[in-house]
Amino acid sequence: MSREDSQMKIRLPEEMRDALKEAAADHQRTMNSEIVWRLMQSLGDAAEGPEWTLHVPEDLQKRIAEAAQRHGVSPNEEVLNLLHDFYPAPKTAAEAAREIERMAEVLTPAASVPEIEQLVRKMQELAVSIYKGRVPEIPNEARHEVEDRYIGDEIDDMKDMSRPAYGSDDV
Repeated sequence: MSREDSQMKIRLPEEMRDALKEAAADHQRTMNSEIVWRLMQSLGDAAEGPEWTLHVPEDLQKRIAEAAQRHGVSPNEEVLNLLHDFYPAPKTAAEAAREIERMAEVLTPAASVPEIEQLVRKMQELAVSIYKGRVPEIPNEARHEVEDRYIGDEIDDMKDMSRPAYGSDDV
């Protein structure tokens, strides 16, 4: 839109103006852009807006608004945060490995709880499975990172145990 586009004055009820102002803020648009987008949407040409519209039942809108207020965000931000949590961006294997490493660091001191102890053990088993190539979807680069971070000392210990001792008759 430019200053050369046609301009017009309209009268709106104060409540509608307030609702448009809030909607514009939620969508990070000016009031003018919000009005133009809504008109384009109603006329079937919403090229500047989303490809679809989500109709949210009123009772759910209330719950979202309450949660948004508790979190100090707009309802739109609340929904987007939930969607980002529910549909996270894909992670690389290295990112996932780092996340598991951080989780293990947090959980290890609490390993006296049987469920956490079992989880830590499963994470260690997964690291060994990745190292041994039992998880074929893991690229070699990530497998080597798992080896370096989680398996290295254990592998060195196993290699040391398999070598004959210096000066022994097994040489």
